[in-house]
Amino acid sequence: MHPIDSFRRPRAESVMSGGELGQITAPTMFCWGIEDPFLAPAQARPAIAKIPGAVLHEVPGGHGPWLEDPAGCSRLTTGHLAATGFASAAEPA
Repeated sequence: MHPIDSFRRPRAESVMSGGELGQITAPTMFCWGIEDPFLAPAQARPAIAKIPGAVLHEVPGGHGPWLEDPAGCSRLTTGHLAATGFASAAEPA
């Protein structure tokens, strides 16, 4: 991460347009660290809102909150998958 510490803008080729975001059909969930140094959850909300049915969870932590609280993010992810019709690995298909 050190090489990218000096910039705060993503590369243009890494940014999806509103139209592209609107075409996402997979159930989408974000665990977003409230202390993310690159983009605050409030700044991400407009783009996330363009993804049909997307869910944003603001969680404690920085840019990789799943590394800081793997159990908490795992619970959110498992709940999201269950709510959107994906069976857990422990359940028979």
